[in-house]
Amino acid sequence: MHISNIVEIPDCFAVKAALSCNLMKKAELEAVEEFVLKNLKKRNVHIIFDFENVERMNSTALGNLSMIYKDIAEQKGSLYLYNVDEIARRTMEITCFTHIIKIFNTYDEVVAAIKG
Repeated sequence: MHISNIVEIPDCFAVKAALSCNLMKKAELEAVEEFVLKNLKKRNVHIIFDFENVERMNSTALGNLSMIYKDIAEQKGSLYLYNVDEIARRTMEITCFTHIIKIFNTYDEVVAAIKG
């Protein structure tokens, strides 16, 4: 599990991180949750994940991602994803995951959406 390129974006109260992991593995999921909770304690914040290097997404990974989303939503934060590959995006669309988690093609699109 690797979280890299962590960037604080103060003008839109966001933290961006690149994930290189398999969200189906418990240890990797716990590291992502730890990162999220640490950043949510700072303030109600937007969490932005770059999915370019996420190895696999299936129903287990979606369930784990929904737990991460729940933690963020309980703290009045928001979760955004970008660079999600076509197969994972389609899986999220079929399961209506895109109704609760915002998915964008690029980082610039995420920032524009946050800034409104």
